[in-house]
Amino acid sequence: MPGGETTCMYEFMSYRLFGNADMKYIMRLAALRYALQNYGEYVNKLTGESGKGKSDSSRVKNAKLFFELHSIEFKKTESSSMDKCVLMSFTDLVREIANTGQGPFYVEFLRGALNCKIKQIFDFGLYKQNLSKIPGLYVTLTTSSPPERELNIFRMKTVRHGLSNNYKIVPLLKIEDCPETAI
Repeated sequence: MPGGETTCMYEFMSYRLFGNADMKYIMRLAALRYALQNYGEYVNKLTGESGKGKSDSSRVKNAKLFFELHSIEFKKTESSSMDKCVLMSFTDLVREIANTGQGPFYVEFLRGALNCKIKQIFDFGLYKQNLSKIPGLYVTLTTSSPPERELNIFRMKTVRHGLSNNYKIVPLLKIEDCPETAI
């Protein structure tokens, strides 16, 4: 890890795959391209996940939880359908991911761009909600040829500038991936 810190997943993956940060911008663009190419599918899946609530208020609550986790406001108006509200919030999410590369869902776009499996493990104190109960968080698109490559990352809570909602990405390597000197 460069200096013990990684600013974003793109930088981490650039170091992991190429040994330096030179490819982080290319990876950011590849992830954004993947998100845009599959935009409609993601909106449909997220709308379906938030729609698993029985009442309209629970559907809105489900969508709010998902987007709040990514610091995106979900606004449901009486005149707009749930599909349109998810679409508008997802647009903000993609825009925010393109600018900052923050939040757990952007890893899904990078996963798709690299055609690899990425499993995220979260520090329990990192988020207020129980992540396994947030509809849509584990939405993924399947590829025609399942990837054999797999990366596991741990999102560890850190305190930066007095704020505790920051995280550090820590790679989790399988024993056979580690050099002998690291064991």
